[in-house]
Amino acid sequence: MFLLDRGETGKWIRTKLGSGNQQSAPNKGASEVKIGWLESAFRYIATIEPWHGNQVVVYTRNATSYPGARLLVERGEAIRRVIAEPLQWGHAVWCANLDRDKDDEL
Repeated sequence: MFLLDRGETGKWIRTKLGSGNQQSAPNKGASEVKIGWLESAFRYIATIEPWHGNQVVVYTRNATSYPGARLLVERGEAIRRVIAEPLQWGHAVWCANLDRDKDDEL
């Protein structure tokens, strides 16, 4: 899983954020990738892993800065957390603010 961003010169920069689930052959990696926002303007990445897999996963910045639901992703420093399993043939995730508070739901 990579973040693609344009640098100041206009050139694309690719930064690796995570590898997804590499343990489940033949399907590996991540199936759907979405970015969620929280009140504090922190971002998190949500995925289904592996491809059409059995896990809902979020990527956060690090294990020590995880106060409750405060999920943070900074370039190149993502920590993988499985938040739900087992699923059967998981396909998609979505992040949206459904209850009009300041955090997205997954």
